[in-house]
Amino acid sequence: MSVTSVLHPAVDGCVESCARCTAVIELITQEQYSDPCGDVPAIGPHLRHCIDHYRCLFRGLDAGTVDYDARERDERVERDPERFRELNDEVIAMLARIDAEEIQRPLRIRQMPSPDGEPTFVSSTLERELLFLSGHTIHHLAIVSLIARMRGVHIPERLSVAYSTAAYRAAQ
Repeated sequence: MSVTSVLHPAVDGCVESCARCTAVIELITQEQYSDPCGDVPAIGPHLRHCIDHYRCLFRGLDAGTVDYDARERDERVERDPERFRELNDEVIAMLARIDAEEIQRPLRIRQMPSPDGEPTFVSSTLERELLFLSGHTIHHLAIVSLIARMRGVHIPERLSVAYSTAAYRAAQ
């Protein structure tokens, strides 16, 4: 699975990671998505967490400040793979609207730096945040893949391997 487009590479990486989330949903059942099984957690909370981050980015673009701690944490998205798919499709559509001039747009990122810390603001760019989000999503897909395996479902490794790891392996 690979998404090919003429979008900026950082946007392409995000679109690809979102497409991989959709591919995972197609391989699991509703129960595996939403219900924990003994000590094995459900998959839905991980995918909800990823979509929340993308949605925080888009909510913060107009103001120029992104707050990743202001996630919606909508439990409905954790329980309903179709609701996740709807939001994921919306995110993909928003990603596709990012143009080349906008990619270097400066942003401020607000986030808790530690358990006892006060929120911190740091400077970034839209491009840097897109790079973060694609890697963050792939990281969670690796966890999702382990959860699925513990529940007897095989998720193809290509869906959960970091882009840099895939490139390294291809070069060997």
